Amino acid sequence: MATRLGRGGQPGRPRPGGVHKFGVEFQGGPLSALPFGVKPEMNLHASRGRFTDYKLVEAVPDGVPGHWRAEFDLADVQGAEPADLRLQLTINGAVATETWIYQHHPS
Repeated sequence: MATRLGRGGQPGRPRPGGVHKFGVEFQGGPLSALPFGVKPEMNLHASRGRFTDYKLVEAVPDGVPGHWRAEFDLADVQGAEPADLRLQLTINGAVATETWIYQHHPS
């Protein structure tokens, strides 16, 4: 549904340099029938750089069934070559969303 980019790190703390925050929203499909209390898991891949420990999957509090947000931070992407990112949400190991693909161009 949406992709958002920002400065990495956690709000209220000093923001580290070279860390980028990504927010990706998904809706529908198997997420719409997810029982209360069951949380999808993130399946992440980056061709370059590394993911920090900050990873979050949460239901979007807008009253829309099956609307979920995944957030993560990407760090240490050196040089000018782009990093290819891929993300899916899974439920019990089964793919529950389309595959989000993004090409991040470090500054």
